[in-house]
Amino acid sequence: MSMNMTNVGPWLVIGTAAITFLLLITIMIQGSQIRKLKRRFHAVMRESGVDDLESLLGQMQIEMERLHVINEEQASKLQQLSQKVKAHAGHVGIVRYNAFDQGGGELSFSAAILDEQSSGFILTGIHSRDHTYVYAKPVESGQSMYTLSPEEQKAVGQAMSKRSS
Repeated sequence: MSMNMTNVGPWLVIGTAAITFLLLITIMIQGSQIRKLKRRFHAVMRESGVDDLESLLGQMQIEMERLHVINEEQASKLQQLSQKVKAHAGHVGIVRYNAFDQGGGELSFSAAILDEQSSGFILTGIHSRDHTYVYAKPVESGQSMYTLSPEEQKAVGQAMSKRSS
């Protein structure tokens, strides 16, 4: 048995030396990588004007919270504006026609001006040789409490077809 120990001893020393050499190379590689990381870290910290990473992250967190509050306020205002836009009359249908078949062109008209809920009004102008008359009729949900002429109904249909909903 002592014979085996004497033969193993040099191999043990050689194996230990090889492992030590590999560990030394690993330490050198890791040291080089750490130096590169330190240089990059210091470059980032110099550009930020902050002395330490903790205060930089704290400032970034405060800024993120501020931006989140601003974003929520803007989303709320956008929602309010969207509701206001839907309530405004912005869908128009116009029909021009000759009311009396007397020639002279299509100078009479019916114009329907409606909002998203198909509510608004109709303006009708009847033109003859001697006079022009203008009438207004309210519209609620695409219907009027007054009888609509075919031209007025066509104008309402045009305006309703332009709604987004």
